[in-house]
Amino acid sequence: MEDFTAAADRSSIEYCKERVADCDLFVSLIGHIYGSMPPGQTRSYTEQEYEAAPRHRLIFLAPPDFPVAAKLILSQTREEDDKQAAFRERAGADQHPGRSEFFDSPDKLAANVVAALRNWEAEQPGGGYTDPLGIHVGEDPAGLPPSSAFKDVLSDWCPVMVVLPAGQFMMGSPTDDKDAYPEEFPSHQVNIGYRFAIGRFPVTFDEYDVFCEETMRRPPYDEHWGRGKRPVINVCWSDANDYAAWLSLKTGQQYRLASESEWEYACRAGTQTRFSFGQVLTKKHANFGHAESGRNHPLARTSVVGAFPANPWGLYDMHGNVWEHVLDSYHETYDHAPCDGSPWLESGDDSDRVVRGGSFSYDAKDNRAAVRCFHAKDTPDMQHGFRVVRVIRGDGQAS
Repeated sequence: MEDFTAAADRSSIEYCKERVADCDLFVSLIGHIYGSMPPGQTRSYTEQEYEAAPRHRLIFLAPPDFPVAAKLILSQTREEDDKQAAFRERAGADQHPGRSEFFDSPDKLAANVVAALRNWEAEQPGGGYTDPLGIHVGEDPAGLPPSSAFKDVLSDWCPVMVVLPAGQFMMGSPTDDKDAYPEEFPSHQVNIGYRFAIGRFPVTFDEYDVFCEETMRRPPYDEHWGRGKRPVINVCWSDANDYAAWLSLKTGQQYRLASESEWEYACRAGTQTRFSFGQVLTKKHANFGHAESGRNHPLARTSVVGAFPANPWGLYDMHGNVWEHVLDSYHETYDHAPCDGSPWLESGDDSDRVVRGGSFSYDAKDNRAAVRCFHAKDTPDMQHGFRVVRVIRGDGQAS
């Protein structure tokens, strides 16, 4: 550690205050213990550093029930209790430009401190952070070019998102596609007049299991195929929406499932062929076609996300691996379907929701970009997962 008393003509508290004053940002975690005081003084190091801090402050106040070692509480005098209470009240009222936050566990506190730091960086001129894999962290995606990857929080539970451009495409199948099903007609133009971000991968067990732990729900069964970076399975449409709501609260951003047209737009990635890779899908492109391999065959299961090539917009597993839940109710055709990217919720079967993308079990023709299927919204399935959309504020899209 640095020697705070290295200079003979300067006390340790003077040194600390000088260093704090030189900082661009002051971060303080304020609990319930007043802390040590410099020799001969009546205010703690923390309180004096707070006063010496620059105007940029991020203040985090521990909630009343935040765990504190009993021996620390017992060692604090009534006078120190009063001082700490007054200090907490003053720091909690400091809203210019810092902010006060309450968190109910050390893990949440650590995650939110990191998130706050990244958000502060993103607000500075030329701010933001890019990790070694080229993923922007804590930056406003409104300022990122299409195909940029980003995370709102630098943590394993936060999914990697990819910025997609506004644009238009033909949704559904042309009449000359011999493999097309009736529900893929009529082909129609969709104009998506806003940018949005979508998950680079389907949501993984690693990500979903954190949600289960924090919401005290039973984790979904993995069929003994493994968890980790495999796409989460055995989740229904309602589960997926609950996850998106939790992720929104945890990050402070707006997450949801994709509409069906947003999903196909992302899958096609500027192409109009049967697959984003062309007219033919091979085993080099995706995990599919293992229905006849037998349930115990090592290939008759999900694969780790990102194990196959990405589409032209940098999205993985849009064909095969798992069917993906989207927002829309199921309709038997595209007659009267929305043409603006919004979900189609009216006049359909509300108990059935659309799934897209095919899976490891289905043949190539059932993994086409236009293929659509339906499933009861509250019934999990071992071939069903999902990915999320992150709203880019200011782009005029429906929430």
